[in-house]
Amino acid sequence: FKDRRKVTVFGSARTPVESPLYALAREVGAMLAKSDLMVITGGGGGIMAAAHEGAGLEHSLGFNITLPFEQHANPTIDGTGNLLSFHFFFTRKLFFVKEADALVLCPG
Repeated sequence: FKDRRKVTVFGSARTPVESPLYALAREVGAMLAKSDLMVITGGGGGIMAAAHEGAGLEHSLGFNITLPFEQHANPTIDGTGNLLSFHFFFTRKLFFVKEADALVLCPG
């Protein structure tokens, strides 16, 4: 994915599927994918899952954090090469910004 342009989408992992914000994040993911941009998220649920649903696997990249009882990857990227796991928050946050050409900030 080195030569692909990417946009990081930040938002809550706890936004419910029926929320208008979930629908908006899914639409944003689809619009970014239509423009051939990769969508980076933390790989979890809520806003992150919605953005990846909209973008589809081909345009999704997840930066997961390894925690004892938290943060399972969303179904779009779980078990694929599009999911990278980090052990340290700092390194993960650095990659969100370092890899992105732009940022989208959602509530949460």
